Amino acid sequence: MNLQLTSEQQQKLIDLYQSFHPTPNINIQFNPGTIKIKINSCETTVIVPETKTKRKPMSKYIEDAYDAEYELDQTVNNEENFDTLLRFTIDPSKSNGQKIQAYSKVWNQVTQKIKREGETTDQIKRNIWNLIQRNGTRFLRIAQKSNKVTEVVGEFLPRRFEHITPTWLSHIKNEEFEEFLIKLKARYRQEIELLAGARE
Repeated sequence: MNLQLTSEQQQKLIDLYQSFHPTPNINIQFNPGTIKIKINSCETTVIVPETKTKRKPMSKYIEDAYDAEYELDQTVNNEENFDTLLRFTIDPSKSNGQKIQAYSKVWNQVTQKIKREGETTDQIKRNIWNLIQRNGTRFLRIAQKSNKVTEVVGEFLPRRFEHITPTWLSHIKNEEFEEFLIKLKARYRQEIELLAGARE
């Protein structure tokens, strides 16, 4: 099977070749993180700098968490049945805010099941799969993050989130999520300080 290279890749290889020409017998080996170059009996290794992935700006998620309107539907808030809350998280009729509230309440119950009832995490994951056919590890990751979000924005009423979704919570890296929480808490503190200053 022939290897297909883009015209850009071909040009870069030609440029590399011409930069060494007319030196004979050059062996260049690309490895993860290194490039090994051997010319006759001499060789050297070049360390490839680690490419930093560009982080997504957090501002729209922070503003979403802060500015999203409250929903008056208290269906999720009033529900305490574990199985029903699980089903709410995959119910297409529920909004992002309602799903996140359901995930958060599930997380509260999970921690109680482990501490008070002696259930194991594996048992809970199997229960999640049996009830809603969702990967237990991924589900609990979303639930824990949802719980941390609701701790900041409030647990009583769901919010009409546009950007903060269960899928976003699943995919965001832990360090980025912690950065999001820090900035969100700072946003709330700033508003409290402004209100306190206005009363003086």
